[in-house]
Amino acid sequence: MCINILNIDLKQLKKETEDFYNITKIKIVLYDEKRKVLYSYPEQMCQYCIEVRKNNVLAEKCLLCDERGFDTCD
Repeated sequence: MCINILNIDLKQLKKETEDFYNITKIKIVLYDEKRKVLYSYPEQMCQYCIEVRKNNVLAEKCLLCDERGFDTCD
């Protein structure tokens, strides 16, 4: 399988992101131009994020922070 927009072999991407995560413990997420998740490793959120998102106010602030990150990168 290939992520067409980047022409990346998904099998190789998974191996490399798993290795990177195992070394750094930093989650990797790739998004498309519409900010839709293409791939993430690990797939699940960390326990901290799960707990934060249980609170509606904090969940909204988390999403706003993501939006600001996207806007900075655009």
